[in-house]
Amino acid sequence: MNIRSIVMGIVLILMASQAVAKDKKKKKVLLPLEHREGTQHWTAITGHATSDFAETTVEKSSTIHGLSFVQGKFPQEGLVLSLVTLQSDVNGKGDQKKEALTMPDPKNVDITTEQTTSFGPYRTIYRIQICTNAEGRIRGLRTWGAKIKKSGGLKRIRKTAEVVPDDCYNWHDRVRCKSGRGAIGARVYFDRIQGIRGLQLQCAKFRRPKAKKKGKKK
Repeated sequence: MNIRSIVMGIVLILMASQAVAKDKKKKKVLLPLEHREGTQHWTAITGHATSDFAETTVEKSSTIHGLSFVQGKFPQEGLVLSLVTLQSDVNGKGDQKKEALTMPDPKNVDITTEQTTSFGPYRTIYRIQICTNAEGRIRGLRTWGAKIKKSGGLKRIRKTAEVVPDDCYNWHDRVRCKSGRGAIGARVYFDRIQGIRGLQLQCAKFRRPKAKKKGKKK
């Protein structure tokens, strides 16, 4: 066997190995992001807890990217009677979803008073803070958000999204998700005299599940 034959053999082996590597790369499919089991938790409450509350429904790949306050006129003008969550799929599929958490039997809820904080679809909120007026009624909201990476990790957005009316008097404690987690649900506390009194986030990490290895054929 001459040197030329040996060189040609090496070249053919290298070309074959590269083709196999390319084929494997093509076959690698990324599974969709979802909530990672065992990472769910509730934040502390910003505002006040009461015995009456309502919660969002949670889907396995949803996230909350925005929140809206809706005011009413009963029993007093300007009370926040409903919180609307703006939800989207973390994989960028499907339409945005709105879910309203409203105190029982609200009267004269005025949708034109809706005040929204949002970071846009396929992003997530990870920290919130409310403010109340001098009478202790919720008036404003401040939220912190993050972009969701392809890996499921988060990249924080520098600017906050907020609603700050002139009569914001007292900012309550900021509450946040644990590191690396975003909002997947919300809980609102309310009473029949002052409307919504407090907010809380349910959080989780996002991850891509590992593809199951195919068993060997017998």
